[in-house]
Amino acid sequence: MTKTDLTQADKPQEIHTDKSDEDDSLINDMIWRAQEMMNDKLLLDFMEKTGGINGLSILNDDNGHWAVSDEGIQPVVTGKPQDLQQTFYTEKKMWKKSIREAIRYYIENNKEIK
Repeated sequence: MTKTDLTQADKPQEIHTDKSDEDDSLINDMIWRAQEMMNDKLLLDFMEKTGGINGLSILNDDNGHWAVSDEGIQPVVTGKPQDLQQTFYTEKKMWKKSIREAIRYYIENNKEIK
């Protein structure tokens, strides 16, 4: 994840201390990394908690794009994991350059979550 993956609201405010610019940079980098880990944890927690309920799937198009879809078909699964074939429906606008963007897009555009 790069710093540009964070939305403006997610970016922590930079801190400036009486210490050197190098120390300030180190402190700000540590804050950013902590924020990044928290965002990742929240996104993954969301997928774990709602994925089984809403049938969410994280998809990759083998070309570096990601999407989260809750629309598709598959056989009914009971008991232990098994081989199965799944088909998903995705709109072009759902494909994003990162997993994080795809999950955020799903959250922001799913009226059932709001």
